Formats: sequence, structure tokens, C-alpha cells
Amino acid sequence: MKSPIPIRNIYYLLSYAWDSSGLMGNRRLAAENSPSILDLLARLFAEGVAALRRPGLDRSYLEMRSELALIRGKPDFAESNKRLSRLRARIVCRYEELDPDILNNRILKTTLHRLLACKGLGVESRRSLHLPRELLQHISPVALDSTIFHRVQLHRNNRHYRLLLNVCELLWKQMIPSEAHGQFVFRDFLESEAVMSTIFEKFVFNFSVRHLPGAKTKAEWISWDGEALDEQSRSLLPSMRTDLCVDWPSRKLILDCKFYRDALQSGQWSETLRSAHLYQIFAYLKNKSVTPGWSGCKGVLLYPTVNRAFDCQYKLSGHEVRAVTLDLTRPWQVIEQDLLSILLGQQTYSKEVVGVAS
Repeated sequence: MKSPIPIRNIYYLLSYAWDSSGLMGNRRLAAENSPSILDLLARLFAEGVAALRRPGLDRSYLEMRSELALIRGKPDFAESNKRLSRLRARIVCRYEELDPDILNNRILKTTLHRLLACKGLGVESRRSLHLPRELLQHISPVALDSTIFHRVQLHRNNRHYRLLLNVCELLWKQMIPSEAHGQFVFRDFLESEAVMSTIFEKFVFNFSVRHLPGAKTKAEWISWDGEALDEQSRSLLPSMRTDLCVDWPSRKLILDCKFYRDALQSGQWSETLRSAHLYQIFAYLKNKSVTPGWSGCKGVLLYPTVNRAFDCQYKLSGHEVRAVTLDLTRPWQVIEQDLLSILLGQQTYSKEVVGVAS
């Protein structure tokens, strides 16, 4: 990005993307005092783990096997004979016991180790990890992979782990081993279009859910207005899934988020909107318009402002289509107002835009 997004705005993007209202309030200080994104995530992690001190770490029943003087649970005679436990007047038993050494806490422990071994972490952020290290001292680490975060079962009693696991997953994705043994380097995810695209999309979606209570908001699969003539054709037909469909009683909107370093493409004589993006939103509109009530649906292509701002509006085959940028470097109150105006089909609050085409 030409103009880096301020840390406080990254904080707000993540608060919506992770659907964590707690980030909006008492943790704002972490954003204001963080010199880098790594420090921000480290402090959110530290505060999240510290908040577990009062309710205690999540626990679950784990099977234990120990050599005991008194029978507990189910005796394991085969193992007892193997160990010659009777010579010590003992017996091996299998039993269940509540224990905090479970998957979600083990992910926290591994993330803590990686943070402490990460180059570039500030002194204050590193100091904030002292309490988490104490709380997690008896927890075993675990090897992290792309599936482990989705194996944690969250429910009403441990849903406060959701934010922490999101922080852990983002840190895992952005940390790479350094040349120094046992150290890690954090890759700034502002430089990754794939990561920022996901965050941007989730931010817009959850913002819409929260601020458009009178509308039905969802990501939707759109069926092609046609049919495949054979099985092979059906299997090769690409699917269409929108980032956001907003359904008001009197207005229908399809919005697609595009987090690109270069929102425009360079033509022979000038810059233009990306053809593939217009084709995509047009396909969404035409195929969704056959659904009852959606005949006049509107489309929006939403980009972050990078090199220039623009707000282009078209009428394509009876459908209103808008391609517009959202400046993520502005004060957060302006970002909220601008995004809400775009969703409602109004002129954005900040009018400093130059259209690409009229």
C-alpha cells in the first residue's frame, strides 16, 4: 500500500473481521500504544490471556493412567502386571480428570513461545507476555498447522477464546523461521493482498450485519440462469458466491470487495477499471435478477484507496453498478460514515474523489 493503514485502523478492521465487540472498548489502548502490527497482536494476545486469570483456563476431561495405592476409575491389570506394581502394593488405573492441558490452551502456549522468539517485538510488548507465560507454564506446546485452529470446539462456556484463537492463527500465518536458530520473523500482513483481502471482506460483512439491522445480510451462492447439458459440463461450471448480499424490502444490493494494490488497470492511453471485476459483478447481477424481488438489484465493487480515490457509477443492462474506494487511512469515524453511505447508496462523506469515467 502506498499509504500504510494506521495501527489504530488495523485494530478496528480486526475488531469487525473477528466480530469481537470487546475490541471496541477497553482494549483500544493497546492499539494506541502499539508501534507495529506485531506489537498490536502481541498486546491483544497478552491482554486476552491475562483476562483468563479470573475465570481460569478452559478445562476438559482427559484420560489419565497412573500407578496408585488405591483403585480409582478402571484398573489396568495388564499394565500393572507389566510394571510389577503388586510388588509395591500399587495398581495402574485409568481414570478421567479435569485438566487445562487441552488443545485451545496448547495453541496459546505455542503462540506464546513463538512470540517470545520473534525478532522485532518491542520491549513493552515482550514485558506484557510475562503474565501469560506464568498462567500457561504447565501447558504443553503443540505443533501448529492449517487445520488445528478449526479443531477447537467453542461453545457458550469458552467462547471468549475466539478472539485469542484468531490472533494465534493470524500470527501463525505471518511468522516464518529466521536464519537464527529458534527465532521467527513476522511478515507485515499489509504486504499480503491475500491476507488483507480476507480481513477486508470480513470487516465489510460484519460491519453490514451490525449497522444494517433492518436488512437481511449474508454471503450468498448464486445459481446460473441456465442449465448444463451433460454431467461433465455440470461438474466444470464455476460457482458464484458473493461477498455480501443485502436484502431490504425495497432495495437489493450485491457487494464485492476487492483488496488490490492496483485497483485500476493500465490501458493503451489511460487507466480503466479492471474488466474482470466488472464482468464478475455483472454476472452476479444478471443471474441473481431472475430471483423474485431481485429484478432491479444494484451492484457495488468496493476497493481500498491506494494511489487515488474514485467513485464511478454506471447503468449496465438495467442494473446500477458502482465502483468506489474506501480510504482506510482516514479517521475511523470517517471510514464508518463512508462505508455506511456506500451501503445505503448515498454520496460518501468524504467527497475528495475523482471519477475514472462518467
